Amino acid sequence: MRVLMIPVLAALSTSLAVPVRERPGPPDPPDLVGTYRLWHPNAYPLGASTAHMKITLQDGNRFTISIVQPTGSPGVDWQGHGVIDGKRGHYDWVFPNGWTGRTTITIDADGNLRGQVRGSGIAWDYIGKRDEGPVEVPRR
Repeated sequence: MRVLMIPVLAALSTSLAVPVRERPGPPDPPDLVGTYRLWHPNAYPLGASTAHMKITLQDGNRFTISIVQPTGSPGVDWQGHGVIDGKRGHYDWVFPNGWTGRTTITIDADGNLRGQVRGSGIAWDYIGKRDEGPVEVPRR
């Protein structure tokens, strides 16, 4: 009897197979492309912005970032590449004079970027507000 039950159970299990639900993929990354005004956290929103940056290209969760308007000064101009994963990410930057570093970013509840700039003797924090409106993290 046991020998007969195994093929019957095998046939039943393949014919009664329940399709596995498709697992949702990771959420789409937030759209970061735009121009940002940067403030020191203790000056926002009362004071004037201290700097500007722009994210020009984004491919999925990877992006390209730089100073808004290059000046030709190797100690002012910079560019970099980064990655965003949900509300957190970072970008690595380089100046023409060789300074390098990493800025970690988070997207706050108001859709602003909060950055911690560290590298080559540079250490400061900022709040970045996009000129075109807040950054929104897609929900699933």
